[in-house]
Amino acid sequence: MDKIRIHGGHPLSGSIKISGSKNSSLPILAATLLTREQCVVHEVPDLSDTHYMLQILMHLGAQVERASGTVSVTAEKTQSVAPYDIVRKMRASVCVLGPLLGRCKEATVSLPGGCVIGDRPIDLHLKGFEALGAAVHKMGAKIEGAGTRRIIIEGVRALHGAEHQVIPDRIEAGTFLVAGAISGEGVTVKRVNPEHVRSVTDALAACGFPIDTADNAISVWPNGDARALEIKTDPYPGFPTDMQAQMCALLSTSHGTSVVTENIFPQRYMHVAELKRMGAQMRLEGATAVIDGVDRLLGAPVMASDLRASAALVLAGLKAEGITEVSRVYHIDRGYERLDEKLSELGAHIERVKEV
Repeated sequence: MDKIRIHGGHPLSGSIKISGSKNSSLPILAATLLTREQCVVHEVPDLSDTHYMLQILMHLGAQVERASGTVSVTAEKTQSVAPYDIVRKMRASVCVLGPLLGRCKEATVSLPGGCVIGDRPIDLHLKGFEALGAAVHKMGAKIEGAGTRRIIIEGVRALHGAEHQVIPDRIEAGTFLVAGAISGEGVTVKRVNPEHVRSVTDALAACGFPIDTADNAISVWPNGDARALEIKTDPYPGFPTDMQAQMCALLSTSHGTSVVTENIFPQRYMHVAELKRMGAQMRLEGATAVIDGVDRLLGAPVMASDLRASAALVLAGLKAEGITEVSRVYHIDRGYERLDEKLSELGAHIERVKEV
């Protein structure tokens, strides 16, 4: 099992390209089951979760080819039972339920796995399977209301193959922007939709960090330690729950007392205990974390408990004095493509090593 070792105190600078969105790729790949024709999906990130989804598609009978970030899927024949040993490893495996129902008129999918961050019921999937996105529209579906609270779908006789490019991953973009704020001399993220991460850039600006925005790039610049902030997570376009842990890492060395309220998954604070091992002063009051900023963090051995918590610990390690070792980093590989390598390209002293 791998762990990530960070030698803190080395500032980041430069630019990095953002990968395709994990949370967009997975339902789009599942949607390829809806047609017998070939579908081609570009900018699919190289993650363990996307690997699991492709394994599920192949088990169901689809022919899958992958060349770098482009995936070709042809599901000329398919069966209706998804494999338990793969489904249990990832949350988004439930996304195949709707396509299988549409294609086979029946489906068997066990309850999904994924990060342990609190209750995440799948009743929305059981009530309807509307949110399969732009890729389905390209396949010939008649869908109205994208981007609104109401989606209207008019049934068609059959869907055809399509080619689709996955949008940039807004959480990866937000994570690198926070990394630049924590330990940067000027960091630019490229291939990003600024509107998708506006809640994050607004929060960073409120913390005192200058932000420059272009059509498909965002830069964050140093301005001393962060100012204290009150923030709450909400559904898009509000501040994303998937960025809450990273912001906690940033605010741990802010000036003053910050208040973070988790409205989506109230129990999603497994990272707090690990950040406290590094010297952070935090306390939990129900679904709220109260963070008293400290002057410095100290490197320590810490353990990742879920995907975004692991990213927060890596970011804290960039700021900390000394060496931080983050174990159980298989969580990171579920949602970040080459996180350690990209941080290294920006100047971080970071390496992946085998645990003894």
